[in-house]
Amino acid sequence: MANFRRVKLYTVENCRYCDLARNLLARHGVQYEELNVSDNHLARAEMASASHQFGVPVLAVNDEIYVGFDRVAYEEALKIREA
Repeated sequence: MANFRRVKLYTVENCRYCDLARNLLARHGVQYEELNVSDNHLARAEMASASHQFGVPVLAVNDEIYVGFDRVAYEEALKIREA
């Protein structure tokens, strides 16, 4: 059975921690859907419902939610490791 993961990253523009999250995912070739919550009201409502707050970035891996940029938590959730 394939190890399928659905990964979403909720962001805004000009966000240092959002940039860190994007860069980590890109370095590891993680495929993800990025949702800019500053101009996407549906994505903002979805993020708020899932995370119970409005801060970014928010990483959603399947049904698990990670608020803020936490490299170690991201690595564990995605089963990746920084060198």
